[in-house]
Amino acid sequence: MSETHPAAGACPVDHAALRDPNGRPVSAGAAAFDPFGDGYQQNPPEYLRWARAQEPVFFAPQIGYWVVTRYDDIKAVFRDHETFDASVALERMTPVTPQVLAGLLVEAARSDGHYPAAEKGLIDRAIALAFNIELTRASDYRTAAEEADGMSDDARKFARLAQGFSDEQRNAIIQSLWRVVLADRENDYWESAFMKRAARTLGVSESDSRRALKEVERALKRKRR
Repeated sequence: MSETHPAAGACPVDHAALRDPNGRPVSAGAAAFDPFGDGYQQNPPEYLRWARAQEPVFFAPQIGYWVVTRYDDIKAVFRDHETFDASVALERMTPVTPQVLAGLLVEAARSDGHYPAAEKGLIDRAIALAFNIELTRASDYRTAAEEADGMSDDARKFARLAQGFSDEQRNAIIQSLWRVVLADRENDYWESAFMKRAARTLGVSESDSRRALKEVERALKRKRR
């Protein structure tokens, strides 16, 4: 059975705080639109029925794209190459979910053959911070990732998946990790070593990771004033 679009019920997203690139508020349906979820994957036309009737063109903040849903509008877009640019559709776009992030960080943590409890705690806090969930739920994602990693013959599957992340996604993940590392205002040796492995797994250069670190440090200083 296909999933009902969140626009039909209570929306879990605080869409009132979201804006499209033109500064206009994003509707509940647009904020909840997820092309990677079961509802859209199982039955795209039914999932978008609300949009065709109520909001045929909308900005989807979860993916950062405008979505066009009516047939005639789609034809007009494809025929007008001067007004509409499809080059952004060629950008990599892999959804960052708690499962994906947990698998990525577990893979990075185990890459040197050592996986202490302190690194597990860091992963839990990073997932909880990135997705605003309870630490116990984050721990469950991490445990599931550990079990999946132990059963897989493909030791670098999440590193290859990370190749589909956009630069913005990589930077957001690295910044989340640095916020966790600096939560106690210290940056221990093992934390620095973990960050290097995480950045390498994500495909983030050392200079970009250091730049993200500086951004987080500046943000923390402003917050403490």
